[in-house]
Amino acid sequence: MYLFPTDESGNTGWNLDSPDQPRHFLVAIGVHEDKTREVDRILFRIALDYFPREARNSDFEFHGGDIYRGEGYFNALSPADRLQIYNRIIQVVLDFELPVFIEGIDKQKLKASSTNPAHPYNLTFLYLVERLEEFLEAQQPVANGLLFADENRERDRSIISDFDSFKEYGTALGYKPREIKRLIDTVHFVKSQDSRLIQLADCSSYLVCRYHNLIQRSLTNISAGDREMIRLRQLLESTKGGMLKRVSP
Repeated sequence: MYLFPTDESGNTGWNLDSPDQPRHFLVAIGVHEDKTREVDRILFRIALDYFPREARNSDFEFHGGDIYRGEGYFNALSPADRLQIYNRIIQVVLDFELPVFIEGIDKQKLKASSTNPAHPYNLTFLYLVERLEEFLEAQQPVANGLLFADENRERDRSIISDFDSFKEYGTALGYKPREIKRLIDTVHFVKSQDSRLIQLADCSSYLVCRYHNLIQRSLTNISAGDREMIRLRQLLESTKGGMLKRVSP
């Protein structure tokens, strides 16, 4: 069994014209059930190293945007410490050889492609489900998987409905239509502070989105922090679990 914590970044809802968030990303990390306990333990250890008391608070979490910007629990840390935390979190993906799945939507191209475009979240979710199903079928032996995601009150009911439809009828309108047999049950929405695996997906998703926004600009005058974010995103691609990435349409 694989667990697939997922999280999004760059979500501007139905606004497909945002100059600051031109792409919507949905990222999933594949964690085999045999690794989940140890991955969780290592992430908790990282938290304890910097927040020996606060890490046990019920609302403490690794949130990519907060770490990068120095907000919330991270506001008293130096930029160097925050980037070191980010580095250690991404290193967890590499150390445990976790597969990474990235689906992105170019919002302007999506808007231009249809008079009635799908919501970017629903579209990336459709493509992600196909990718994960393909991954599970390729395992030896064939594996099952369970999806869970950070709560998104705007879209969670529609995502659950979409997933039910995919299981019943397949992904006829997808990028690579297929039957959905290995992803089981439903999409479980949980609060991110309650799951360090979701937090791992959050940090990865924020990193992916930040990277894509940065490489669209001139890189001659970017900050040292952003250069480190670019390095970490490139490092993430070296995971032995493999990275599957795509920006559509």
